[in-house]
Amino acid sequence: MASKSRASLRDEFDDLYEGYEDSSVLGAQKDILEDPGLQRAIQSSHGERDRLGTARRNLLSSRLGIQTAKPVPRPIQTPKLTTGNKNSDAYRPASSIRGAGYTAKSGRSSASSGVGSPSGRLSSGTPVMVPTIEPGENDQPARAAINEFRRLEREVQTILDDAAVLVVQNQHAKAIEKMKQSEKMRRKLHEIPDWNPAERKSHLDPLLLKMSWYNAEVLVASHRLDDAMKVYVELRNTVGPDEQLSVLMRIALLHRRRKEYEQALKLLHKLLDDLPTDQSHDRLVVLREAAACHALTGRWDTAYKYCQMILQDTDGPEAAFNSLVCLVALKSDSKRIESAFVKLVSLKADFSATPGDRMDPGVSEEYKEMISHDSLFMWEKQRKQKLELYILNAAQLVANLDSDAISGYEWCIEQAKNAGRTDILSALEIAKANTYLKAENFAKTLEVLMSHDTDEEEPNLRAQSCGMLAFLNFHLGNFKLSKENADKAYEANKLSLQACLNKGCLEYKEDNFSAALQYFQEALILNSADFRASYYAGMTLKALGNYQDALTVFMKLNSVHLNRPTVLYQISQIYQLMEEPAEAFAQLEKIYTLHPREPFILRQLGELADKLGDKGAALWYYNESHRIFPLNVDVLNWLGRFFVASQFPEKAITYFEQASKIE
Repeated sequence: MASKSRASLRDEFDDLYEGYEDSSVLGAQKDILEDPGLQRAIQSSHGERDRLGTARRNLLSSRLGIQTAKPVPRPIQTPKLTTGNKNSDAYRPASSIRGAGYTAKSGRSSASSGVGSPSGRLSSGTPVMVPTIEPGENDQPARAAINEFRRLEREVQTILDDAAVLVVQNQHAKAIEKMKQSEKMRRKLHEIPDWNPAERKSHLDPLLLKMSWYNAEVLVASHRLDDAMKVYVELRNTVGPDEQLSVLMRIALLHRRRKEYEQALKLLHKLLDDLPTDQSHDRLVVLREAAACHALTGRWDTAYKYCQMILQDTDGPEAAFNSLVCLVALKSDSKRIESAFVKLVSLKADFSATPGDRMDPGVSEEYKEMISHDSLFMWEKQRKQKLELYILNAAQLVANLDSDAISGYEWCIEQAKNAGRTDILSALEIAKANTYLKAENFAKTLEVLMSHDTDEEEPNLRAQSCGMLAFLNFHLGNFKLSKENADKAYEANKLSLQACLNKGCLEYKEDNFSAALQYFQEALILNSADFRASYYAGMTLKALGNYQDALTVFMKLNSVHLNRPTVLYQISQIYQLMEEPAEAFAQLEKIYTLHPREPFILRQLGELADKLGDKGAALWYYNESHRIFPLNVDVLNWLGRFFVASQFPEKAITYFEQASKIE
């Protein structure tokens, strides 16, 4: 073989396929169709089966409205295998697929492509029709129903999203209106015609269930508990077994909010029996709600048992604090209460004070500042603040068990030191200072607060202690020290509302009204709903002579805090400064309606009635003021002058004599 040349090898293989290309495709097809064996097979049961299948396919095609092509017998040709160079004489088919006429260049068959050839043609080149599948007339109504449902579904989802946003923004009335629109859409969904029952159930029922959930949550957020209860009861009869527990939980919560504690406890006990053991989170929620209901009904011992069951599964600060509250309410011995406080203080706070505490030293300050408002870190910060609040409230309960609250706070501080909770020590010290302040022990209060006036102190706590020092020195008359402490508090934490208010009040005291207004405006930026900041800003604007802006501020306050006497009086004063006595009189009448035995308001009303020329009303208001408080010299002098002008000197002498004795 090695001595043979390539030409001789090629000649030998060509002999093997001699006559391969001599046969005609059409001739081969004619020969095979006339073959006796094939004719006998066609006339057998196999042939009948093929005709029966063809008939069935034609019947099905006619019912569906599908156009089918006539079955064309596939031409049979001799395989054509080639190898070698295509341009050479030795070229032959390489495989049976290529030999059968299939090529890799053929694309996806179209509506006119043939069956049995990827190129859409038979090997002979004859084009063949392929059946096209088009929807019949009977499918059109069902498809129209689905399209209509999808259009309405998009509109419903938009309405539900808008309602959720309005609830977050506390615009509950608008959210209720959105849910009314969703109810109209519910009717439209039910009115969709020509809908298959199976598809209706699989598409419509989940959407209606979702709308009911949204409706119930919006009603709860809008404090329409009775309507929400009706929706949840309907949901209870509609949802599957997997969602029954969620519905029962919400119904129990509604019973608790409606102060129907027995009904709530009945459902909560049922949930505890039905909940599987692996759903620990749901069991904890049910136990917490059951403990709250028992506490609200005065069954503190049962509430304490539920809290202990919670603490067996988790070290939650809420359950530990509630256990201590139950013990205090039960008037247990001091050792059990102190043990509960130690357990609360010993809870580990797995949070960092700042995001940088968990980072490598090489991280830049810009990056630390950027992630300081990260949602996860803010969540951890809120948990830490919540735990600190529980400890402070528990310390207040423990400290006030005995008459000596100071020693109680000192014991709590000692336990916090033993537990390593240095982050809570300053807050406990300030709470102890508040106790000294309530006892009017100003020296001890100053001593405790001044110990925290250091640069090493945490900024918020230093601002709090310096703010208390400013307040105390202000009321003790030490205005210079008060201003220094207010400056320190403001520098320690410029985002402290109390620090801004203290600075503004001290500037107002020194008649620096422009600077005071600036600090009050900063306080309003920090909390626009704060009453003190708005009230002080209005007072400062009035002192600056800007009566219109001051009136606007007090009118806004009156719209929020309706008929508050201090606000009404300031509005009346501004109207008097604007020389509008009738408006001022109307505001004072509102105060008189709220406090009819206020002699100062009665005198003011008499004075304004006199300016308006109503002497009879003025006399009545002055007489009422004198009857309630007969020692007001201004009232006595006015009554004396009135009776002199009315030519009743005897009565006038009586009032003037009383005024002289008082003076």
